[in-house]
Amino acid sequence: RQEAVPWREILAFAEPIGTAEDLARALDLLSDRLCARLAARRLEATERRELMQLHEQMGTLLGTSDRERYIELDYQFHGMLVRAARNATLKEQLSACLKRIAPVRRTSMEMVRDMREAHAEHGAMVEAIAAGNAEEAERIMTGHVSLRAEQAKDLIARWKTRGAGAGVNAHPAR
Repeated sequence: RQEAVPWREILAFAEPIGTAEDLARALDLLSDRLCARLAARRLEATERRELMQLHEQMGTLLGTSDRERYIELDYQFHGMLVRAARNATLKEQLSACLKRIAPVRRTSMEMVRDMREAHAEHGAMVEAIAAGNAEEAERIMTGHVSLRAEQAKDLIARWKTRGAGAGVNAHPAR
């Protein structure tokens, strides 16, 4: 099977970030949590319904083999929160950071065996946002992003370990 992600390119993107700990800090500081907080305060009723519908649509993909579509919808979900924050500077900074870590983010999502945990976190976030509970939305997003940061750190550590012994094109075991 041909690799969907060129490992050399991923390591090249990961290296400028520095250590895995630097990446974790970057992910943790991504301001996704601030976007969730602001979305809870600023989301219009129609946007709230769209967010709920998107989450429901994501739920229909759980347990199916259509992981690619789920990942697409996950990006839409997070993008909707960024837009709902209605803060151009925050959007610009978050976009730059996400672009920098995109290969790692994408691959770590592809390697998650079961998306139910992330979906449940999204569900709790949707409830908090729909209720206008900014603090709860931020708390949930903080946990969500922190967990993904830990997974990304582990992924990069495995790539570096395997890359050192087998070349940077070595594919991590799944």
